[in-house]
Amino acid sequence: MAHKAPIWLVTNASSGGHNEQTLARIATLFAEARRPIARRITLGEEPSPTGDEASAAGVGLVIIYGGDGTISSVARALDDWAGHILALPGGTMNLLARALHGDRPALELAGTAARESMFSAPIPVITAERFRALAGIVAGPTSAWGDVREHLRNTDLKGLASSVPGALSETLTGNAIAVEGVAEEYQAVYLQPAPGGIELRGIVAQQATDLIAHGWAWLAGDFRNGPNVQLGTYPNATLRSDGPVGLLVDGEKAEAGSILHVHGEFSPQRFLSRRGGIRWT
Repeated sequence: MAHKAPIWLVTNASSGGHNEQTLARIATLFAEARRPIARRITLGEEPSPTGDEASAAGVGLVIIYGGDGTISSVARALDDWAGHILALPGGTMNLLARALHGDRPALELAGTAARESMFSAPIPVITAERFRALAGIVAGPTSAWGDVREHLRNTDLKGLASSVPGALSETLTGNAIAVEGVAEEYQAVYLQPAPGGIELRGIVAQQATDLIAHGWAWLAGDFRNGPNVQLGTYPNATLRSDGPVGLLVDGEKAEAGSILHVHGEFSPQRFLSRRGGIRWT
């Protein structure tokens, strides 16, 4: 990575961990390393930068400070740009940043990236017809827990009081999800990018104790810790249900039809990693 190439910083003021003091310190760390940030883009005030814009400006590094959804959407907008991305944790769950760097704070990572050469490589992603996931997908009724996460992020106690019962009800009564080639059906399926394609987990929510465990996992910041069954890793997968499938794609709500085809690929860009690669545990 050429250290003299321009650096852009992209942030999302609505992300769960957004902090203006942290952003100012990130800029200072790069300036002190004689690698000043050439442009700051604040999503919501201006659109995400495109790959064509970054290529035309000769940008070598884009720093994205936000949650999984922010990092994913900015990376997608930067398609056709051959630079590097530094994903800094600034959201609610920060699954991708944790997989790339471990549980390190944004300022520590920014300081390291400003001073040192960090490992960089494309990362596994999951693609479908209308989206690409960098951190993972929850498919099925338990995606309703995404509303719980949003209310928690916004400290909306009234919203929590209504969304938790709704998520519990939908988890129990919603259409089950089937994975082609797997005998059992599940309340939901979690799909995680993996070097060999897509790692699938069946999400179990058959009794009250399962639901309590799922609720606690969501509120604690990592829904993967709820009850689940490993289904294996596949280069591609097809999910089926009796009706439209609710999705959380990198933490953002979406919807698919009754059949969802997904594929394991690698990102067009190279991501910096403090761990020497991406590790989900």
